[in-house]
Amino acid sequence: MNPDKNQSELDRYRDIIFTTIDYTIEKESALLKPEEINYSENFHRLWREHVEEQYRTNALDKLKKSLDNLSVIYKMTGDLDYVNFIKEKTGHDFDLFGNIYERIDKIIARKRIANRKERLDVATILQLYRKTSIGQENAPLLINLQNAFTDSQRKIKSAEEAFSNIYHLLEINSPDNKRYVTMYESRIEVYPSTCVNIHFEDGLLSSLYAAEGINLTVKIFWKDNSTVVIETQKDNTAIIKQSRSQHLDDMINVEYIEK
Repeated sequence: MNPDKNQSELDRYRDIIFTTIDYTIEKESALLKPEEINYSENFHRLWREHVEEQYRTNALDKLKKSLDNLSVIYKMTGDLDYVNFIKEKTGHDFDLFGNIYERIDKIIARKRIANRKERLDVATILQLYRKTSIGQENAPLLINLQNAFTDSQRKIKSAEEAFSNIYHLLEINSPDNKRYVTMYESRIEVYPSTCVNIHFEDGLLSSLYAAEGINLTVKIFWKDNSTVVIETQKDNTAIIKQSRSQHLDDMINVEYIEK
């Protein structure tokens, strides 16, 4: 690659990553409890140092991977505000979703989700359907395919590589189907963790629970339309443990069972 073009790409990815971190901090600021702020600040400081080292050593491929890891949650939730934030703050165009509609057309034609990368695409497109109303007629089929793939993964430990170091473990709708919880593992070397999020009806996401490490025993179920129950182990080291989460008039309570 031309040295000037390579430097331009390094600058571009560093700018987008740092702005992604800023966006995450801005979204978290209204949701974190005082005791969670130190963890958040330390987490983001480590990421900035990690990215600065990649930039300093001209590790463009690693910068691209870091951006995948940091932005995948916004891809999964179809966060169009994030894309606009990147453009506004950096001036860079950032194609978060790629040619996702073409990839989804192939899944629909095949009537099967083949791997975790496709599972991520389906989760993403369902969020985009909710926010744009484009292609919603495909949603029932994709939800069925999604459930079938999830069931198969419970029975067989897949050796396939995921799209990134974010592994989507499960998604459970509330009884009235107006909101849902997701659980995923962040298998990032900087700070591996297991996380549970609530997704409100308009697409807003909020963290309910996070613990250090992966391959933890964590179970989730809905007690009713406004109560999520999270079953954990006593030796799990929680870094986020919300008792409730509210968005506008929608209040979600969280109950914990430790075994």
